[in-house]
Amino acid sequence: MVRKAVKSKGKKKAPVHIEVEDADPEPDNPVPEPELPKGGEAMQMFSDGESASEAGEGAGSDEESGESVSEADMEEPSADEEEAYSGSEEDNDEETVNKHKEQAEVTSLDSLKQKIEDDISLLNNWRQADAVMRQGRSREEVNESIIDGLSAMYGYSRELAEYFYRMFSPEEAVQFFEANEKPRPVTIRTNTIKTRRRLLAQSLVTRGMAVDPVGEWTKIGLKIYDSQVPVGATPEYLSGRYMIQSASSFVPVMALAAQPNELVLDMAAAPGGKTTHIGQAMQNTGVLFANDLKKERCKSLAANCQRLGLTNTVITCYDGLELPKVIPRLDRCLLDAPCTGSGIIARDPSIKAKRTVADFRDQSQLQKKLLCAAVDMVNAKSKTGGIIVYSTCSSAVEENEDVIHYILKARNVKIIPMDEFVNIGRPGFKSFRQRRYHPSMANTRRFYPHAHNMDGFFVCKLQKFSNDIPQKINRDRRQANEVVWGEEHWVDENLELVHGESEEEDGAPPEKRAKMESTANGSTTSQTKPKGNQVEGTAGGKKGKSKTKGGPLSPENGQAPETSEKPAAVDKKKSKKAVAESAKPEALASAAPSKPMKKSVLAEVKSKKGAVKKKAKK
Repeated sequence: MVRKAVKSKGKKKAPVHIEVEDADPEPDNPVPEPELPKGGEAMQMFSDGESASEAGEGAGSDEESGESVSEADMEEPSADEEEAYSGSEEDNDEETVNKHKEQAEVTSLDSLKQKIEDDISLLNNWRQADAVMRQGRSREEVNESIIDGLSAMYGYSRELAEYFYRMFSPEEAVQFFEANEKPRPVTIRTNTIKTRRRLLAQSLVTRGMAVDPVGEWTKIGLKIYDSQVPVGATPEYLSGRYMIQSASSFVPVMALAAQPNELVLDMAAAPGGKTTHIGQAMQNTGVLFANDLKKERCKSLAANCQRLGLTNTVITCYDGLELPKVIPRLDRCLLDAPCTGSGIIARDPSIKAKRTVADFRDQSQLQKKLLCAAVDMVNAKSKTGGIIVYSTCSSAVEENEDVIHYILKARNVKIIPMDEFVNIGRPGFKSFRQRRYHPSMANTRRFYPHAHNMDGFFVCKLQKFSNDIPQKINRDRRQANEVVWGEEHWVDENLELVHGESEEEDGAPPEKRAKMESTANGSTTSQTKPKGNQVEGTAGGKKGKSKTKGGPLSPENGQAPETSEKPAAVDKKKSKKAVAESAKPEALASAAPSKPMKKSVLAEVKSKKGAVKKKAKK
């Protein structure tokens, strides 16, 4: 039986299989077919232009069925085959589109990088550049263009890109951004309690690791370039001969320089890299307090201390601000403060977009409080210590120099050099934009990925010189009272004289009182002016000026009586000059009588001083 596929007419349906009997059934002993000729001989077997497909079609035709089945119909693909073919075409299209996109992105990044380099070159040769090269842009506009390019090229937020760009020169800023795109090498720290670095390096090389010393500045660090086995699963690791730890985190412990038989605290200890480093520096003597806020992190801290063989460690789980209530006075304290992590962007690229400058300021508030607590726990009278080391894995100024600037005022501490133990790193900022810091800030150390091939880090070493806490002086921010110049020249002294004279006059007999009044009136003369509101006279033999609203002075108020003589004419220029001179303090002082005036006269003169000043201004 032979199964043949027949193509149905009309609507497209599945192929119909028809079973037909062979005209000539195969014999039991088939005759072997003759070998076909090769090459051109095979083509000559078909006469009259008959093709091989036609010959095969004729041989396989079924005359009894009355229907002819072509080879093309027999090879029509099924629905599943059509879907698979169409799917493969779609996949190919997507791959092609993705390749084109990648090529376009590479082209755009290359052009963007070239534009940034051109702008930086323009800034370096700004004075020699002409207007065509500057393209009508100012220097600040060129800087803004570079910041926009760096933000787009490396995926930083615009604010964060500008912050880091302003921290360095333009060329170094590009190096900083580029270094954050590359991973840092894996480094390990030798546990000197159990082995030596040379022996550990030999053992790791035999297991297929390529190792080298981290640098001349440390005698316990190893850098791993390549490894055929997991670094955290070797027998050497499990037996506590080394700890996987970044090279930059060696520096705070080296600056702390803990000594045997001391009381030392690590305020934020988990997972235990710095804690175990301090323990081996103390040679497993003294007491080492290892604290962490989160209970789940204390498990890894305890496991690492046990694996590396520390026996002098006390693990606590407290809020750092509460530690001064439960921890005794210490010799040394290490605060690796919680931070925003702006120095470890290579390990956590999400920091590029999620961190802002406001986060730096907010985090610094907690860091200041923790540092105050750390200083309060240290004993300034310690014979071997009194040392506090502050460190962060951040490059932000708000979390580093600003915090140290605050603690220098809030507590009795000072910054001390760490060159004896740490001879790498760049000095901290003594000024940053509008901020100005203490000159000793140069003794702090900064580490950058592009300069030291480490994570970004900041380290400061402080020494406490007094256990007293400085008292904050409350400033009087109230506005000062307005001072009227000239009043003290004639009022205060004369008030005492007037009060004394008035009391003496009130207690005198009537005859003596009348004599005193006549004496005062006789020694006072007046001279009126044309307008009637300016009076010039003598009081006690000295000339003075007074301004009244009611015309000439009258005897009822204790002043000189009006004279019957007609006042002399005074020109306007002299009148204005006299008024101006009367407003001067010297004139007011000269107006004070040599003999006490009556209380009513002094009160009237005092009440009219404002009018004199206004007249003088006009």
